[in-house]
Amino acid sequence: TVSTDFDIADKLYFEPLTPEDVENIVNIEKPDGAVVQFGGQTAIKLTEALMKMGVPILGTKAEDVDAAEDRELFDEILEKCSIPRPTGGTVFTAEEAKEVANRLGYPVLVRPSYVLGGQGMQIATCDEEVEEFMEIINRIAQDHPILVDKYLQGTEVEVDAICDGTDIL
Repeated sequence: TVSTDFDIADKLYFEPLTPEDVENIVNIEKPDGAVVQFGGQTAIKLTEALMKMGVPILGTKAEDVDAAEDRELFDEILEKCSIPRPTGGTVFTAEEAKEVANRLGYPVLVRPSYVLGGQGMQIATCDEEVEEFMEIINRIAQDHPILVDKYLQGTEVEVDAICDGTDIL
C-alpha cells in the first residue's frame, strides 16, 4: 500500500514493494488477482513478477499497460485512432537526449519509460537541464529507453476509470 487508511482496507502490509516481498504476501494471501494500473510506476513494474507468481492481472491487461508505455506501440495506436500527440523521441544517453531536445525545440519533457505521471518527470528548458535530468534518471539502470517529448503548455488532467463491460465508473 501507499496509503495508511486503516479504515478502508482489511489488512495493510508495510513492506517494500519488491518482487520478493510481494511474493511473500501473495503466498500468505493467495489473491484472486491484482489491479496494477492505478498503483503508479511501482505497481506497473511489478506486473511481470506478479504474472510469474501466477497472480492474474485484473483490469487493464498487462500488454495494454505495456502498449501505453512502449513508444512505438503507443504511436501506432494513436496513429490508427487519428489522435494527435506531441512529437518526441527515445534515448539512452544525455547526448542523444540533447539532440532530440534541440530538434524538437525547448521546453521538452524528459522521463523514464513507464512513468505515467509525476515521479521522475522533468521539464527541461536548456541543454544543461537535459544533462542534469539524464544524470538523475540514469543513476538507476534503465531497462527501457528514456522519453524526450515536446512540452506543451496546458492543464494536466488525470482520469481513473473502471468498467465491468457495461458500466463505466
